[in-house]
Amino acid sequence: MYDPELIISLSLQVTILKLMLGMSIMANILQLLIMMGLGEKEIKLRKKWGLFR
Repeated sequence: MYDPELIISLSLQVTILKLMLGMSIMANILQLLIMMGLGEKEIKLRKKWGLFR
């Protein structure tokens, strides 16, 4: 009834999709962390130079 090759290729596609989704989530988290880090540095620099109003 079911073709074994079809099932294998489908499960492989699902695995690849999960990996891609996981990677994009990780990339978004990293981007947020980097932006937060840069924001904190910028605030510290502005306070240091008296530019922070």
